[in-house]
Amino acid sequence: MNNEEWRKYVIKEKKKYKKIGYVICPAFFDEKIYFNKHGFNHLIRKMGKPRPVNEQIRRIKLIPHALDILRSSDKVKVEKTNVINGYTAEFWSFSKKIGQKCIKVIVRQLKNGNKHFFSIMDKNVG
Repeated sequence: MNNEEWRKYVIKEKKKYKKIGYVICPAFFDEKIYFNKHGFNHLIRKMGKPRPVNEQIRRIKLIPHALDILRSSDKVKVEKTNVINGYTAEFWSFSKKIGQKCIKVIVRQLKNGNKHFFSIMDKNVG
């Protein structure tokens, strides 16, 4: 995929991502998990630096799994609480085996704000 194709792909996927808005998550007693700019930015960047293009594409393609996992999970794992620039950031994870991969979804909450999708990753199992 050349730079122009990649750029168009990201623009198209970002529009689809924005349309999600939020999902209802049973693990948080039917609380809304928002799909906002923080989550999409983390798909394509890590600590402000662009991820490799193939990793960006792989993570973007996992978004439908994130929707399914958050909508259907009734168990959540507390990952950690950090203090970032003087405010609290809490993280939770959800995991599900799909085929030969384990998909892990990270939800984050900054200060006392809304919980939002933050990241998704996969790894081969078995």
